[in-house]
Amino acid sequence: MKSPARVEYRVRASVGAELYERILREAAARRLSVSHCIRADLQELYAIRDELSRPIATTTPGGGGRSSLVHRLLAETETRLAADLGRQLDELGALRNAVRLLELMLDRQYLGLMLYLPDIPADDDDTRARGALRRYEAWKEAVDQLLRRSDATR
Repeated sequence: MKSPARVEYRVRASVGAELYERILREAAARRLSVSHCIRADLQELYAIRDELSRPIATTTPGGGGRSSLVHRLLAETETRLAADLGRQLDELGALRNAVRLLELMLDRQYLGLMLYLPDIPADDDDTRARGALRRYEAWKEAVDQLLRRSDATR
């Protein structure tokens, strides 16, 4: 028995310069004529659309049950997101520990400083307050400079 004759229809379309250049590059890379390349691309596009539009029964790895492709892809995406979230939580924990360590180091440094600074006589309260304020402002400026230098190197 003879197979039915293959019927082909001509389709004309206009495209912009950017898309036209892309089609030419694709056709050259695949060593096809522009017409054959467009036909192949459309066939691939519609095959992908058909596959994604209907649930595909696949065997699940764990129990031999059946599941749709979409459900499997969603499960894989959820697994990747959970792993990424876990990694980020680990990094956040490490950062919190580093900040806590710096806080403790600063506390110990301040305590050590206070242990070894001599007391200023009570009659020099104004002098002590002015000196403390001056040192405090100088300390804040030094911290600001360190932060700016740190931000510039990032």
